[in-house]
Parts: sequence; C-alpha cells; structure tokens
Amino acid sequence: MNDESILTRVARQLDGVSAPREAQLLMKLGLPDQAAERLETWLKSNPDPELRPFLLRELVPIRMELGQIDEGLVLAGEAARLGVERWGATDPRSLILRNTQMYWLATVGQVEAALALCQPLFADADQHLGAREPLRSAIRNNSARVFEQADRGSDARRLYRQLLADYSRWGLASSEPACSTRHNFARHLQDTGELAEALQVLQQQLAIVTELRGTASEESLLARHDVAEAHLYLDQRRTAIEQWELLLRDCRDHLEADHPLIAEILGILLTDAVDLDDPERAVFFCDQLIDLAEEGPEPSLTEALVRMRSRLAQTNAE
Repeated sequence: MNDESILTRVARQLDGVSAPREAQLLMKLGLPDQAAERLETWLKSNPDPELRPFLLRELVPIRMELGQIDEGLVLAGEAARLGVERWGATDPRSLILRNTQMYWLATVGQVEAALALCQPLFADADQHLGAREPLRSAIRNNSARVFEQADRGSDARRLYRQLLADYSRWGLASSEPACSTRHNFARHLQDTGELAEALQVLQQQLAIVTELRGTASEESLLARHDVAEAHLYLDQRRTAIEQWELLLRDCRDHLEADHPLIAEILGILLTDAVDLDDPERAVFFCDQLIDLAEEGPEPSLTEALVRMRSRLAQTNAE
C-alpha cells in the first residue's frame, strides 16, 4: 500500500487546515466540548465545499464521545450526502464518507441501516478501487463487522479470510491494517464459539507482532495476553495461568508500573488463587493490587482490597 493512497491524500489535504489538528489536541486533553466548538466555528466561517464533508466527518466521533449519538449519525449522513452530491457516489472521496457513515451506524447498533449501506458500498469499492488500495480494505473490514452484527457469520468469516490472504500475498501480513483485521477475526471466532481457530489466529498474530516489534514491546505483551485468554476459553486453565505468570514478570520489566495490563493480570491471578482455595498466593497478589490502587484515584478500591486481604490472611492463618 503506497504512500499515495486515497486516505493519505485526504489526510494531506486536511493538514492545511488548523481546526482538525486543534480539535484532536483538545480531545487528547479530555476537552470534547471545546473540540466540537472549534470545528463548528470553522465550519460556520469557512464554507469551502471541498473540505466541509471531511470536517463534518471529523466532528462525528467527538459528538459520539459526548454521548450525542443521534447528532453524530446526522453529521455522518450529511457528510456522505454532500460527498455524493459533489463528487458522485463512486468517487473515492465519497466512498470514504459512505464508509464512515456505515461504520458509525454499525457501532451504535443500527444494524439494518448499516447493512443497507454495506452491500452497495462493498460493490462500489470492489468495482472502482484498486485491489491494494487501503480504502478498499477498510471498507471490506467494516463490511465484515456489519455482517457479524447482522448474524451473517459465514459472510463475515469469508471476508476476514479473504482480507488476511490478500495481506499475506502482498507481503503485508505484519502491517497495522492486517493486524487489526486479524484481531477482529479472532474476536469474531471467539464470539461464535470457534475457539480453537481463534487461538491459532492469535498465535499467528503474536508471532508476527513479536518479529516486527520485539518481545519487549507493548504490542507483543498485549498479544501474549490475548493468547493466554484464548487458552482459558478452551478450558486450558493451567496453561493460561502459567502464561499470565510469565507475562506479569515481563510486563513489570518492560511497562510502566501503572500500566492497565499489569492490574488486569494481577486480578486474573488473584481470582485464580481464590478459586483454588490458595489464600497464601491470593494474599501475595492482593498486596500487589493494593500497592497499585494506593497510587490511583479510587480510594474505595483500595479499601475493598484491604478488606479482602484481611479475610484472606485470616483464612491463611487458620
């Protein structure tokens, strides 16, 4: 996928406008209201018909973040409509906007509306975009998500497998879009009870990410967590716990002490110790969770863990 993809060209066009960059910064600062206001101010004062659909598109996730779902969907629909009116339904810019509308409809659970958009969009993308165009892959990936939600699992799996085969054939199996597709496919397989295949997909993902990023990378550590979880779903509990114990050690070596993955693994190991009626081991993990909680913003969590530790210690003494 070359640097001159359609998505890249649109992003470069927006680079000349300060409002999206400022809105993104405000979102990172946790100020969605101000981010929305910045974009809306620009839209009111700059009626550029070339940019307006894409500025509306930038506003959609901000409205969703604010819980204004209906307004967000209206904006996504308006952006798609403006694009089709200006460039035609099959112009790549319109396909981007139509894909965004479909994505948000599916995300908020309006499956029938998303499916109605999905089929013509999928056909247009296949007909008018090159096989290796990232936008075409993005549309196929979103279409697979829509098929999942519409209980068309066989269609979703077919699309996921086609996409992953394409990425491998193009030498892009380790690309970010391929890894995202593989993750979505594994999640779908788990949701539909195809747990053994899901484990295989996640193990493949782990091998690719480790080769690409190294064993100490956050991506590799998260992929190992996914593999351990897949073993648990297959009732391979001891294998999963052993993997989590090793992963916890490596997370402490390579991640910040307050990384959410560390707390998540400690919680899993604590639960396992309690389930196995091993109070000494449970106290060990509970102490580590208390240390993390004391540095966090939730004193009630610390209090609950301290009470739990007291009960576990009493059981251990008995």
